[in-house]
Amino acid sequence: EIVNYCHTSKCIRSYILEYFGDEKIENCNNCSNCLDHGELEDVTIEVQKILSCVYRTDQRFGINMIVGVLGGSKNKNILSWNLNKNPTYGLLSDYSQKDIRALVDLLIGDGFLEVTVSEFPTLRLTKKAFNFIKTKET
Repeated sequence: EIVNYCHTSKCIRSYILEYFGDEKIENCNNCSNCLDHGELEDVTIEVQKILSCVYRTDQRFGINMIVGVLGGSKNKNILSWNLNKNPTYGLLSDYSQKDIRALVDLLIGDGFLEVTVSEFPTLRLTKKAFNFIKTKET
């Protein structure tokens, strides 16, 4: 949860309040995220590609594999699992692995993806992700 806190784009105060079961707020007008006046970038297409990759790999792989698949990596694990034949392979090859990872971290922090707690943590789509896909949000 602390790592997710570091990567969320929503109000940090709200994130902390939700964690402790308190009432959610949209904007506190006081935290670094609420006060950020930086330029927003539409990453809808990139998010759709990431969610599609997690789904099309049957939600069986962790962050590094998903990032590798989307980036078009020729890593031996990706090739041995035949993930280079996955329709999402290389869809974000215009991005660096670091940038793809940052987007995945953002999706985890904002609750679109969750990481399983197991010996081999994998990415899973959340209800929020399925709603995003169904409603064609941006």
